[in-house]
Amino acid sequence: MDEYLRMDGLTFKLVPYHAEDKVAEQKLEKNLSEIFQYRNLDNPKVYLNDNVIGLLQNYRAAFLRLAHQYLMEKNNEGVVRILKKMEQVVPFDVIPAPDIRLPLQVGQYYQFAGRIDEFLRLAEFTYQTDPENPEVVGIYVSLLQHHKRYQDAIAVLSEWQIDHPADSEAQNKILELQRQVSAPDSVIQ
Repeated sequence: MDEYLRMDGLTFKLVPYHAEDKVAEQKLEKNLSEIFQYRNLDNPKVYLNDNVIGLLQNYRAAFLRLAHQYLMEKNNEGVVRILKKMEQVVPFDVIPAPDIRLPLQVGQYYQFAGRIDEFLRLAEFTYQTDPENPEVVGIYVSLLQHHKRYQDAIAVLSEWQIDHPADSEAQNKILELQRQVSAPDSVIQ
């Protein structure tokens, strides 16, 4: 029966034909961008209980499903447009993600669409939200290194080392970054 389901909004529609496209892109984007009303979801002064926050993840899921569809079609402009809209109407700093890695996933979508700067922005946000998460720290440091922000990467890892002095991988990465600071134009192996 799955082959007869198509996502039009926040629901799947049963269609009387084999749905080649699982997402009705134009209709879904119109619904997400023009039809659906997002009132005060970006207002940190409005109280949202856990049930409401959980339900709001459905909006994010629809945005991400559409962004994924655009990625598969190599429609980078569509990916960026729909992710920006998602962040505008359901911002991570007001409506927290159920998993700290979700902003990183969104960042990866941006990266795949050619916007690594947006990935860095979301990685920084995620790091500030959960600086004790080794996965978050690792991704953030890698992005800082990619952007040649070696001193910032060293600072993040030095902070990490305060609470994790036995982390030899972090220490080795600090040494690698220090070598890159000393010889920024050379390739470190």
